[in-house]
Amino acid sequence: MAKSRKIPNEKQERRIHYNMVAESPPENVFSWYFLIINEQREIERITQRMYDALKPTQDQIIFDKGNVENSHGLKYILFCLKSSVCNLDFSQIYNGRIIKDRKLYQRESGASLLNILEQEGISNLSRIHKIQEKDSYLSDDNPSPDYTM
Repeated sequence: MAKSRKIPNEKQERRIHYNMVAESPPENVFSWYFLIINEQREIERITQRMYDALKPTQDQIIFDKGNVENSHGLKYILFCLKSSVCNLDFSQIYNGRIIKDRKLYQRESGASLLNILEQEGISNLSRIHKIQEKDSYLSDDNPSPDYTM
């Protein structure tokens, strides 16, 4: 029996997927993983509100971003913020659909994290693999981007 996947023609909606993972409990460092699907301007506003609320301890780690397939102009960004904040009041961040998504967490291979994009019908994973293959012939002086953390 084949795995069930989202139907590519299904209309995409604006939403936020998130997950928080405690990285090192004694130091109170938490990794916040986000997948935001919205218009570019709104993604920027949401991200700024997240920065204000979480006060990250380092720059965000962007795993991927681009256009949402079959969405008529929606964009997405998949990223992580490290913070000492363990609670986030989403009512101050976004009033739309918010989904706690346990699939968002650090893995051995960053590409496995990107599988979420394909599972949600956001982006075709073969496109991501083509990008990685295209970059694989770069010299050691200019290595390909690494999607792992």
